[in-house]
Amino acid sequence: MTREQEYLSHDMTDEDIEYCEAEAKKLEKMLPWAEQDNSETDADSWLTVVMRTVAKEIEHNRGLYCAEMEGLV
Repeated sequence: MTREQEYLSHDMTDEDIEYCEAEAKKLEKMLPWAEQDNSETDADSWLTVVMRTVAKEIEHNRGLYCAEMEGLV
């Protein structure tokens, strides 16, 4: 794992990481990273892209949970 991937995995469970790896493998089969025009992204692989997405979902859900517990939702 790259440093960014290690950072992104901080709040993930083992199951989350396994999911990210499986999704990245599927994407790599369908759309090989090296064959894509990745000029508009700073990601280094499909795994990084998937992990960023999952990390954002975890953060969003944590925010919703906190807001709900504070009675803001």
